[in-house]
Amino acid sequence: TQNHAALAAHSRAYQANELKENKRFLEEITGQEVNLLAYPYGNYNEDTFYAAADLHFYAGFTTEAQTIKPDLHPYGLGRFQVKNLNGTAFRNQLAQWEKNA
Repeated sequence: TQNHAALAAHSRAYQANELKENKRFLEEITGQEVNLLAYPYGNYNEDTFYAAADLHFYAGFTTEAQTIKPDLHPYGLGRFQVKNLNGTAFRNQLAQWEKNA
């Protein structure tokens, strides 16, 4: 977002403007379409979903540690924090996430 605001604390109009302005900025500097977003602080609400849909984002990512499954809402996808791990530790972490899926 433009100001890295906790989106759910703001109106739908404010959220839409935050997403729109940052999308425009990123597309301008990269020359590429921006169609995915990660919510600042993982903070979102139903208005965030509407704003994201209006701006044609394909998906939005929270900070909730959850495996992505077909029945999840595309604007409420989880992600796992990957810390600075060596190869073995990273493989073990992936195996643990898969086991808990």
